[in-house]
Formats: sequence, C-alpha cells, structure tokens
Amino acid sequence: IEAGALAEPVVVARQALGRLAVFPWWGEARVRGLDGAPVEVELVEPALESEDAGGPGDAEEERGGSGPETEAARAVRDTGASRDSEEERGGSGLEFESGRAVADTLGSEVGSGAGNAEDPEGSGLGIESTGGAGDGQEGAREDASLGLGDGEAGGDSEEGPGGLGLELGAVSGDGTDEEDAREELRLEAAVTAWLSYYGPVDRVRLAGTLGLGDPLLASVLDDLAGEQAVVVGTLVEGAEQEQVCEAENLESLLRMARADATPAFQALPVDQLPLFLAVFQGLHEPGDTPEALRRRLEPLLGCDAPAGLWETEILPARMRGYQTPLLDGVLQESGLRWVGCGRERLTFCFEHDLDLLAGPTADDEEPDGSGNGAASLFPDPHGRYDFSTLQELAGLDAPALAAALWDGAWSGRVGNDSFAAVRRGLDTGFRPPEAPAAEGLPPGGGLRGPRPRGGRLSRRAAGRWRGTTVYPGSWQLLPEPEPPGDPLEEEERNKDRVRLLLDRYGVLFRELLQRERPALRWKGLFRALRLMELSGEILAGHFFEGVPGPQFASHRAFRLLSRDLPREAVFWLSAADPASACGLGLEGLRASLPRRVAGTHLVYHGPRLVLESHRNGRRLVFHVAPDDPRLPEYLAPLDHLLTRARQPVRQLEIETVDGAPAASSPFADVLGAHFDLRRDHHSLILLRNV
Repeated sequence: IEAGALAEPVVVARQALGRLAVFPWWGEARVRGLDGAPVEVELVEPALESEDAGGPGDAEEERGGSGPETEAARAVRDTGASRDSEEERGGSGLEFESGRAVADTLGSEVGSGAGNAEDPEGSGLGIESTGGAGDGQEGAREDASLGLGDGEAGGDSEEGPGGLGLELGAVSGDGTDEEDAREELRLEAAVTAWLSYYGPVDRVRLAGTLGLGDPLLASVLDDLAGEQAVVVGTLVEGAEQEQVCEAENLESLLRMARADATPAFQALPVDQLPLFLAVFQGLHEPGDTPEALRRRLEPLLGCDAPAGLWETEILPARMRGYQTPLLDGVLQESGLRWVGCGRERLTFCFEHDLDLLAGPTADDEEPDGSGNGAASLFPDPHGRYDFSTLQELAGLDAPALAAALWDGAWSGRVGNDSFAAVRRGLDTGFRPPEAPAAEGLPPGGGLRGPRPRGGRLSRRAAGRWRGTTVYPGSWQLLPEPEPPGDPLEEEERNKDRVRLLLDRYGVLFRELLQRERPALRWKGLFRALRLMELSGEILAGHFFEGVPGPQFASHRAFRLLSRDLPREAVFWLSAADPASACGLGLEGLRASLPRRVAGTHLVYHGPRLVLESHRNGRRLVFHVAPDDPRLPEYLAPLDHLLTRARQPVRQLEIETVDGAPAASSPFADVLGAHFDLRRDHHSLILLRNV
C-alpha cells in the first residue's frame, strides 16, 4: 500500500481475513509509516488504543479523542508484550509480539510476515505468534504466521490470491480445553476464509499452502464438513485427488453448470398445459391390456382420490372399454395395493412406499386415531384374515366389525388384498348388507346372531348362507411407517416424493401441488427440488407461460416438451381427474375451465377444449359447430356414462345445450344419430344405442 501498488484495502483485507462487509479508511492518522494507508479499523484499532500494544503514542490525540481501554488492548498490556522501535527493526510497517494477545484482537492465530530488516521496501502488517512471556508455556504451540503484502511471507508455500501468503502451524493441545477449542475455531475460520476465494482445491495443495499436517487438516475438514461449511470429495470430472470446496462456492458453480447445460427452450403457452398433462399420463392413447393398465397406473401412484372415482372416471379415461377384472389381475400379480387416505378416499402404492404418504390428511389436521382400534382385531399383526374369521375372533356383529375395519382402512392402518371389497363397500355405503330372515334364522343371523334352539341351523337356512362373504379378500394390518432417523434421511425421503410427483406430472410448480396430500406439497419439497436441480437430476426453467414462481421438470418431460405435442389427439377426462387443469387458479386457464367437480367432463381436441358436460350430461356446452367432422368423437363421455362397467346410468337427460333448451338445439340431430334419442318437451333423453 505504501509503495502505491494497492490503492484500496479490499483485496488485502478480504484475502487475509475473509469476506468483510465494510472496509473503512483509517483517516489521516499516521500508522507506523503507512501514511494514511487504508487499514481495517475493526482489526487494528483495538490494539492501537493501548500504548503498550505498540501503537503510536499520540494515536488517540491524532484521532481527536480518548476512549476506554478495550478488552484486546488490556490483554496485550497484561501479557507484558513489548514492542521494538521502528529503527531496530529496520523496516516500515507495524509488528506486534505476543501472539496470544494479538490473536485475541484479530480473531485468528497469525504471525510475522512482510516488513523486516531484509526487506526494507516491504510493506504491510506483520504479527508474530511466539508464545510470549504471558503464555506460561514457552514454545507450547508451534508458530502460526500470516503475511500480507508482496514479501516472502509463508516461506515456500504457495501464495494466495493477490500475493497473500498464509502459513498456519499445528496446535499442540498443551493449553487448556477452552484455549484449544478457541484455537481450533480460529483455524477453521482461517481455512474457510482461504477457501472462499477458490473453487474446488486439491487437498494436497490446501495442506501445502496453509502449512498444515495431514492429521490437523483432516480434523479441521471433518469439523467444517459436519457444519456444511465445506464439501470434500471428487468434485471435478477427471480429478485424481480428493478436493475441498466451500459449500456456497460449490453451490454457485453447480448452478452455473446446470444453467449452461440446460438447452434453450421457448416456454409454451399455458393453454398447452392440459394437453401436456394428458399426454404425459397416457390419456391421448387409451390402452386395453393389463400391461397398458400398469403403465397408466404408474403416474397415479400416491395420488389419492374418492374411492368411487377410480373405476367410474379415472381408469376408464385411460383404458378403452375398461372392465374391473383388469385391475383385479394387476393387483393379484404384483405388490401393488390400495391404501386408504381419508374418509372414502384411497390411492394405489407399493408397500415400501407407504412412508412417502405419511402425514395428516389436511393442513393443520391431526390424525383422529380412529384407525388405532383396528389393531386389536388382529391376533397376529402379520396375519391375513377374511371377514368371517375376524368376526369369530373379535366377537363382534357384522356392522360393528365392518365399521372398525373401514375406519382402519381410511386411516391407512388396515388393508385388503382385493379391490372387490371396495366395490362391495361402494354398493352398500360401506355397511354390511342385512341378511333377510330365514326359517330358524333371525334377521341378520346369517352374519352374526344367536343360533336357533338345538344348536343347529335348518338345512335350508345353512345352505342359503353357505359361502356368503360380506367383504371379499383378506384383511391385514399395514406396516406403520417409521419416522426418519435424521435430517439426511428425511431429505432423501423428500427426494423420493419429488420423483413420485415428477412421474405423475412431469413439470412441477406450486399451484399444481396444492391439491396433493400435505406430505407432497410445495412447501415441504422445495428444498429437495433445489438440491435435485443442483445435482442435475432435474431441470429448473420457464416451461409454461402464465405460471408464477419456479418450475421444475424431469428430463423425460423436457424431451416431451421439446417435441411437438399431438395437436390432433382427441381425449376426455373428468374435471376431478389427476390430469385435469381445473382448479389450478392460473391466470390463463381460470376463465376457460369449469370448476373441479366430479360430475363435469371435458373433451379436448389437442389443446382446444371442444365440449363441456356438466352434471353428468344435464348441461352441454359445445365449442365447435354442429357439422364438425369429428363431432362423434367428442361425444365419448356421454357414451361412457351409459356404458361404463361400474355404476352406469340408465339414461341421460340433457336439459340445455349451449344455454338453450336441448330439444330445439341444432345438435339434437347429431345426438340422435349416435344414441337412442327421445324428446321430452324441452329435454333430450339419451338411451344406450344397442
């Protein structure tokens, strides 16, 4: 600085002592020949405020005041530190002895550097740690030196940025525990400060530059890695040695690398989102085989929906002519199972993924514990029991046992290996059917009740109820998910949740996850999304216009977005379908889409919405002309309501078409050509066309 090579203290102060927010000037005070040089006040002033510390005797007067003796200055005085005159040292600069006193002032063990007899032109600040008279254990700790400037500081070690040489010696540990702990913290701070100006550095280079032995460096790096201040490992492709990098620097490098690796992409209009979600989940090409059903169930794993919606809306939209044996076969041939997740709501998942769904069913809602009592119904927690066996073991009548089992099922504690039990429950309101009275058998007695006199049922009564199963399949307790053992395990679990959601949607953003279970929502997964982006597993970018906030996509989804979506595909779905964009609240979709209710169906031709069916066909809204050549394809949801395998409707009464009475609509003739049509004053009644 004195020679004019450096005009500002920023470089020196940063490189020597880490990242500092402010670098004030010393003013006009003369500091041992530095003639108003810019010096970090916070580091030097406390030592100079004591005459014993080696500062100029008139420093206080030159600053225009006197202040109280600081703790650092008092420490210097108490240790009996002395200073040599500038003439005796034969150089310019400032040098303090008694490393402990000055270390307390500067916050790190530092030592002699520039400014010595051999270098009369040298400049800078040199502080020597000698284990002075105040130590009580002369030579107990090895030298630790910090040199600033353009001299030979640090010996033969590699110079730091801007001519900084830093050499830190090992700590012997001969002092008190408190002193050793303080010295270790100072050493860690110095290592972190040096690393903050580099990317990944070879461990050998780090040890040589700082003059640290392998055992001491290993201890320091272990502590810093545990505090997540640094990252140790093979960080650069092709590196042959273990490397060290400050965590923040590595994160910045990873983010820049990811940005460079992300191909240029023009964001799609938000009205393309419904088509993208449908294509990603396979609605544009319905399947008809068990393998096709497996592929279409994959994106739906962990997605909870009303129990009755699965086989009336969700699966039929993905499978051409869906029949219930298809699902039964898939469940029997795989480890897939249905799991309750709220009153009369369920999802499909594999048993080893149950922990991904753990959590309350709604925000700020604690589990009511209604399913806890179901555990007492099972003598063996690993056993499987049919309904009649459980009834005998529990000594309950059928309604009480059914209520206990379904409470356990909706809480996720009890399962059944057959979906036929769910179908039976839907048909009966999840209450066991009442058995009619028979000879010698009171009402309900076939299920549970007193036996007739003599202890035997009549042959007719026994034969009538032989083989009756209230709920098919075997019931069992589901394993209770274990809580994560540590934060790292929870982070990995959140990454698995992100992968589950990316398999479902391809692109993730806050609004899309608001309809998921609390464990799968944006707030809890955002950190995992960022970490996966930094690692390159997923991409961050702007994929759809009109979506506020960050967006993340899987590589598979990005490849799909980069190609032209099938604009000629025709598909339909329920407004409550997992692939539906209804209810997202996005500015570009809010006005064009109906509410998210199960009785509403939508038909798309590519990205265009061509038909809305409300209240199960009672109100139709066409967005095409009556002579559209593909209009018969657009009527698919009406045919579905009449012909579906589960709970088909006997007839559809269409009350209005485009807001006008249906009977006078120009679409009436088209409907009559494809359905058995009857006119009823203002309405049209559609029957299945046999």
